[in-house]
Amino acid sequence: MRLTILIITLLIPTLNYAKDNEYTIDRLDWEKLLSNKSTVSVENLYGNILIKKAYSNSFVIHAVNQNHKSKVRNKAKFQIDELDNQISIKVIFNNPTELERSDISLVMPKDNHLTISMKDGKLTAKKIINPISIKTDSAEVYLTTKSEFDVFSKSGDVFVKILENSKNQTSNIQSFTGNITLQFLADKPYIDVVSGKTVTSNSAELLMTKKHLKRHDLFNDPASSTKVTIKSDTGNVILIDKNTI
Repeated sequence: MRLTILIITLLIPTLNYAKDNEYTIDRLDWEKLLSNKSTVSVENLYGNILIKKAYSNSFVIHAVNQNHKSKVRNKAKFQIDELDNQISIKVIFNNPTELERSDISLVMPKDNHLTISMKDGKLTAKKIINPISIKTDSAEVYLTTKSEFDVFSKSGDVFVKILENSKNQTSNIQSFTGNITLQFLADKPYIDVVSGKTVTSNSAELLMTKKHLKRHDLFNDPASSTKVTIKSDTGNVILIDKNTI
């Protein structure tokens, strides 16, 4: 059964500066117990998203919309759809030019899949244990994870740190013009880079493992249980081995 919740939150007046610089704040606080293998999708085109790992099965979202006070009739709304083990959260912008931003904080139980869609802003995910898919136009992405990831950005910079004990994963990073940085610890992934620019690294040992096959630069042992494919047209690709720092 599908359940749709359209939330228009209470106005809380804040930031009372000069008349032309007054804003109103709309706030959402929502919580849901998740079963294993649930899928949560979040669409927030304008604003920041912060993701933290949960220590229970409770998925929590805190969100704040900041609107110019003179444009409150066109303020954004939050839409939440639930269907079986799928939750969809969307910020609906009636007129994005009249909204300053929508900032979202997520607390995510481990092992549930997360899908993020953004246009502009910044995404930060701290030590999550969730398979994650991220699609953005120009947002900056900072991801620290033990799980599989699929990151696409047209022009935003992407930084991914793979934590220890990240096994049996196949992950992807792609950006047309943004810079891509991949950092890893003891569990060295097999890295396949397709790039229009030279790949750099802090590790001479890593660079010595490089094999070139057509447009592909291959690093580390192909038998590694973790594989990362990186694609970039004109952005820089940087590989950081934390063991050499």
